[in-house]
Amino acid sequence: MAGIGSKVPGLVFKDLLTVHDSANDNEGLETNLKRVVDGEGVQSSMELSSDDMNITTHNGADKGLRLNSSLVTSSALEINNLDGKAFGGTASNDVLLNSSLQTQLTDKSINGGTF
Repeated sequence: MAGIGSKVPGLVFKDLLTVHDSANDNEGLETNLKRVVDGEGVQSSMELSSDDMNITTHNGADKGLRLNSSLVTSSALEINNLDGKAFGGTASNDVLLNSSLQTQLTDKSINGGTF
């Protein structure tokens, strides 16, 4: 991918991304979230700050956060519900299954509740 080092900004301005809010231009990243926009002012679905990133269009169905091209279908709440859970036999809240139970649970799903 070529950089813009040999290009004139006025000829490639559409490809340049910036962050700003409606009240303050040319301040760069700060602690408050600012929308990422292109050179024509088209807003992206991403907001950035020096501390955070927010994907405003994430719906878990067809838009939003992707990791290695795969859409993350969980909500932040669902992901946060996994915080502190361990599946490896190293903590008191681990779920351990013997081989018989593992076979019985193959291709089963758990809906709702806590585990």
